[in-house]
Amino acid sequence: IGARARCAVSGEEIEVRARTVVNAAGPWAERVAALEMPDAPSRLHLSKGVHICVPRTRLPVRNHVVMTMPDKRSVFVIPRGEIVYIGTTDTSWHGEDALWPRIEREDVEYLLEPVTRYFDVPALVPEDVTAAWAGLRPLIAQAGKAAKEMSRKDEIWVGSGGMLTIAGGKLTGFRKMAEEVLDAVARDRGETLPAPPGATVLPGGDFDGDLDALAASLPGAGNLGSGCARRLADLYGAEAADVLALGAEPLVSGGQVLRGEIDWAVTREAATTLEDLAYRRTRAAWYRPSERDAMLQAAAARMKELLAWDDARRDAELAAVRARYAQELDFRSEAAA
Repeated sequence: IGARARCAVSGEEIEVRARTVVNAAGPWAERVAALEMPDAPSRLHLSKGVHICVPRTRLPVRNHVVMTMPDKRSVFVIPRGEIVYIGTTDTSWHGEDALWPRIEREDVEYLLEPVTRYFDVPALVPEDVTAAWAGLRPLIAQAGKAAKEMSRKDEIWVGSGGMLTIAGGKLTGFRKMAEEVLDAVARDRGETLPAPPGATVLPGGDFDGDLDALAASLPGAGNLGSGCARRLADLYGAEAADVLALGAEPLVSGGQVLRGEIDWAVTREAATTLEDLAYRRTRAAWYRPSERDAMLQAAAARMKELLAWDDARRDAELAAVRARYAQELDFRSEAAA
């Protein structure tokens, strides 16, 4: 009949009542389903995908490249600003921290192995990696198959109390999966839903797709510094001009992360932590390694103003992000296999 929820930011508890409950919790879907059916057999197999970033000066590619691995998988090389990122792995995961899955040295070595087979560059080693991230795929388990062999097809099932759970699938198919869920909700309720609205434009997507032209059209684009306007266009799309209007000053001298991005993240995108800002809003944690440490102090100071933090909260936020940076690159200190 609904759910009880607690806000992790404010601590406020609310009760939401609904005729239909949909569980779309990704890697946590089975944990949520177990609240309704604690003895239900496992349906999921979690697979870890790792991406790593290396300096573009070490791998100076201009275009996306697909590399074929010895195990027949494809690994992508994608330039983005001052870095190139390489991914991804596809291995079974049985860890504890599903939000920040641990990146092992062997994950990184796997992704670096084909580089010298495809490019005439000095060999890269894990210590050359400037940033990395990992996520989990909630695959539908298939007996006898390795994670990389399992289907990416999504499935919907109904629990004993009527909760609908969706798992599997791929991020790129999110619209189709949402339509399938709504169809299942309609069947569950014996109703007919109106026709879907079609491909509604996502925030920032209402332009012709020419990112270079969009970057060049931004106010003061020529004064933003090399690559800054394009970075804003990549990250914010048609909303980039609105971000600039909130403050075009860089947080770090010569940097590309702007003051307006902090205000935008907090006032328009509901960012409440410095970690959220660094990783998911500005993406500086991954894509701007040259300033990801230096920008933290200024970013925390501005968030303190906007969110009325005290000094202790600001310091705790700074410590948390610095600890996350260190944990993300733990593999660099591991002994080579």
